[in-house]
Amino acid sequence: MKTFRDASRKKDRVISAALPLRSTSNASDIRDAASILAPVVDAVQVGDNRYAPGHMSPLAAASIVLESGLDAVVSLSCRDRNRIALQADILGAAALGVRRYS
Repeated sequence: MKTFRDASRKKDRVISAALPLRSTSNASDIRDAASILAPVVDAVQVGDNRYAPGHMSPLAAASIVLESGLDAVVSLSCRDRNRIALQADILGAAALGVRRYS
């Protein structure tokens, strides 16, 4: 699997794409998008309720992206979460294979 970390260390230019999640998104939609993006991006950005309507968990979407062979960059916001909920989501992301890069 190619990773965002490796690409940022080895390339002059790193390309990522945002994966829009909708209330109707399902695993098949995410796999289809990942297969289209895989040849041209180094990572997929999975955002958190950007426009406030509920949609699939970004952690679940990130897990599907990872299973598809792409690295996932997850963004979490605190607008609808407290500190404990954010910590739980970060630990859940790590358990699913989303890694912290520094």
